[in-house]
Amino acid sequence: MVIKASNVVVEYTGGLKGLNNASLEIMEKKVTCLMGPNASGKTTLLRALARLVGYKGSILIDGREVSKTPLTVLSRILSYGSQQTISTSIQLRVREVLEMALYPLKNIDVEEAIYNTSIELGITGLLDRYINELSSGELQKIVIASVLIKKPRYILLDEPDAHIDTGFKPVLSKTLRKRSRSSTIIIATHDPIFASYTCDYIVVLRSGSIVFHGWLNELMENLDVLREVYGVEFMVAEIPGGMRIIIPYY
Repeated sequence: MVIKASNVVVEYTGGLKGLNNASLEIMEKKVTCLMGPNASGKTTLLRALARLVGYKGSILIDGREVSKTPLTVLSRILSYGSQQTISTSIQLRVREVLEMALYPLKNIDVEEAIYNTSIELGITGLLDRYINELSSGELQKIVIASVLIKKPRYILLDEPDAHIDTGFKPVLSKTLRKRSRSSTIIIATHDPIFASYTCDYIVVLRSGSIVFHGWLNELMENLDVLREVYGVEFMVAEIPGGMRIIIPYY
């Protein structure tokens, strides 16, 4: 285990708990999906792991307590991305944003890193566009690129599959699967189909508490967990090639 959270509590103003005694262990070089409805604690957990929100309890990354690890140290090994991490109020070109995302790494061929990442995600046509000119789907691709470009040991992405079109989802899924050979990846998602294609391990949250954690095939055997959390029915469907995916039906 490379990330271990023990009895993590995040409390907001007014006593509302974003996380309530959350404990889990994240597998090395796997894709872990955080699932759950809105306000279930997915984003809060990601932000706590990235030291972007204060918490009680313990979060260890490589044996070091996150809350006591300097941000400059943490940023060398971990990258967090959500649509809130890139401001559209500043007039910057995409390639400038990606160049800034490489901080604080040193001895990096910046142009090569930008080129390789843009080819990987199919965003070369966006490099000279201004951030404030992009659609929400295009901006999401840049958020993802800004995280992946550093090739960090830990990749944290908050709903990377939101806003993007159907054609880009396979690209994203395959990219994350490939990156998991060398990085530990944690993503939040609402989409059980995307999770089925992408994730090895699933953590389900509700009202700040972890109600399930296990391998994808274990979740497929416990669909009642998803039904109780989301309030709709789910089934496992087999698609051509023999792969099984979780889909909602209503």
